[in-house]
Amino acid sequence: MDPELLSMVPRPVCAVLLLFPVTEKYETFRTEEEERIKAQGQNVRSSVYFMKQTINNACGTIGLIHAIANNRDKMNFESDSTLKKFLEDSLPMSPEERAKYLETYEVSIFFILFFSPLFNIVELLAGIVLHLSPDPANTDVLK
Repeated sequence: MDPELLSMVPRPVCAVLLLFPVTEKYETFRTEEEERIKAQGQNVRSSVYFMKQTINNACGTIGLIHAIANNRDKMNFESDSTLKKFLEDSLPMSPEERAKYLETYEVSIFFILFFSPLFNIVELLAGIVLHLSPDPANTDVLK
């Protein structure tokens, strides 16, 4: 990693979430690691929050939950936060129980993504693409 580029990242960094292609080499490594851990065991501190991923293509969501859950002491949740409630409820559970709980956890919220491709602000809302700004001069999502 380039030290000059890393110096631009605000500190402290509490977690890093990576996006990378799944390759045959990665799958081989993952399978070998899994087999090694099953055979030799693994020491993980009880304070580490971990949940199994049982929902297909939810690795980003699970990664974000892990990042937030393992940094709860650095977070300022609203008192009625849905995420805070989920983490508090699932804290005493096993990784498998947490996965099942996430599968059945009902929330009445959803995410909206705003981004600016080629000078056109776009909203992605529950599978619907909405163009919000036809102004080609507007490249700032927050304006």
